[in-house]
Amino acid sequence: MGRESSIPMLKKKLLDEESLLVESNSRTHQRKPGWKAMPFILGNDTVERLANFGMQTNFIVYLMKVYNMDQVLAANIMNTWMAVSNVVPLIGAFVADSYFGKFHTIGISSFASLIGLVILMLTAWVPQLHPTPCSIQQQPVFYAGTRVYFYVKPEGSILSSIAQVLVAARHKNHLHLAASEDTEGAFYDPTFLNDSDEKLPLTKEFRCLNKAALVVEENELNCDGLSKDPWRLCSIQQIEELKCMLKIIPIWVTSIIVFIPVGQLSIFSISQALKMDRHIKNFEIHPGSVSVITLVAISVFLPFYDSVISPLLEKITKQEQGLTTLQRIGLGHGSAILSVVVAGLVEKRRRELAISMGDSTGVAPMSVMWLAPQFLLIAFCHIFGTVGYTEFFNKESPNSMRSISNSLLCLNISAGSNLSTFIVNIVHSYTGKQGEADWLDSDINKGRLEYFYFIIAGLVISLQGQFIERMKMVGKNGGIA
Repeated sequence: MGRESSIPMLKKKLLDEESLLVESNSRTHQRKPGWKAMPFILGNDTVERLANFGMQTNFIVYLMKVYNMDQVLAANIMNTWMAVSNVVPLIGAFVADSYFGKFHTIGISSFASLIGLVILMLTAWVPQLHPTPCSIQQQPVFYAGTRVYFYVKPEGSILSSIAQVLVAARHKNHLHLAASEDTEGAFYDPTFLNDSDEKLPLTKEFRCLNKAALVVEENELNCDGLSKDPWRLCSIQQIEELKCMLKIIPIWVTSIIVFIPVGQLSIFSISQALKMDRHIKNFEIHPGSVSVITLVAISVFLPFYDSVISPLLEKITKQEQGLTTLQRIGLGHGSAILSVVVAGLVEKRRRELAISMGDSTGVAPMSVMWLAPQFLLIAFCHIFGTVGYTEFFNKESPNSMRSISNSLLCLNISAGSNLSTFIVNIVHSYTGKQGEADWLDSDINKGRLEYFYFIIAGLVISLQGQFIERMKMVGKNGGIA
């Protein structure tokens, strides 16, 4: 009886506080700088990407030619670097959201990237006076926009919030939820201090977690209507944020496999280029420069798709952007599979020509431009798959978790790189026995690189069923379509 009589008073108090906060926030709301800050952010990211992309495309050649590493060891080092560099953004996202804020985190990370590139430069410059620093322009471009950036205040650790929901739900596991999820009075749903945040309604998925927001006794709340102990009473917002992560994780796990073809083609295609005719008249193409085809294709096709193809598809399908997010991700997966299949077929033909008609160095009389189709397909994988995943993680996560959800894509690449290292080591260990050459022999004319490509294609295809099932579940549960 006491609990029932206290609910109307508590509800009135929360409504009064909400009206005061909305009035206060409307007066103090800061206008975001918008497009004024974009040139500085894009300039910083463009120069940083240019430096890292240039380093990545030439790193295998550098390790093999300067450090005399074999192909497998160089590939494993490259995969390890990609894994580490793509798992660090998850830590950066956590630190940015919880402690330092995005501006300071980007500034520190940019400086750390510059230091790393300088150290790499020194490994080549000290003995042979080779490259110069790649990214010295990056710092002034980023800091030039300091005055126009919009600074978002860190809101605390999302990990502690997740832990609080799990502990509170476990503590109230013995309680029973009503069949109708009426949130008024029975559930703790405080007002936001920041009116720009998106408030999530209580949903029926993972209903056991909803118990964490049940107000059992009046003394669970302070006089200001806030929870006394966040480990015993959590808000609806905290619960729904955890549910968002639980919905994303299955998609994230099943999508790791698609980044294996992308990583392996960027590594082993360079070995292919070394054994192909790289001359266009009197100009010789550097092996590491062949993958620039991917970058050029993305730069040309992505704006063309957004401005021409997408509006046409929108008229035909009556869907926003022409294709749904899940359809674009599916096209990205298909492009990744086709890329390694095409790469395997090209390598099979290249090896045949190298053995039958190659010169004394084993170079096949076959133009390096035959590698262009596989790099174009990788570009389509990024245009549809990578962009689609970025959009998916953004739409399925609340504002307070955007940094972490965006970093999941980097974590995908990291996990894919680690899996790639495992696959490379397995293939290297179990092939080349009984007098036959290793599939990944440093001399690819002796190896069977095409078999390695076909194995990766088969592996990705075999796991597409799981991915499709997860995507169907997201659609049925009210996710994006």
